[in-house]
Amino acid sequence: MKHQIELLQYLSVWVKEKNRIIVGVLHDLNLVHRFSDYTALMRDGEIVSRGKPEEVLNGAVLREVYGMDIGAFMRESLERWGKM
Repeated sequence: MKHQIELLQYLSVWVKEKNRIIVGVLHDLNLVHRFSDYTALMRDGEIVSRGKPEEVLNGAVLREVYGMDIGAFMRESLERWGKM
């Protein structure tokens, strides 16, 4: 995980300094939310939602795509991490 974050931080700086665009595929919604400027969420090969991460990664869209309450799952996971 450390190397993923370091790479994404490096790429974020590189994009700004060199005025470039990077297209990537990330499956970790936390990394998408933290490092993406623009996001497209897909289900079965079709784009379901696109835009800024805070617009795309909302409860209703995530529930539609994943069939579960992702926010509740992540809050529960964070709570469990806090107990370690």
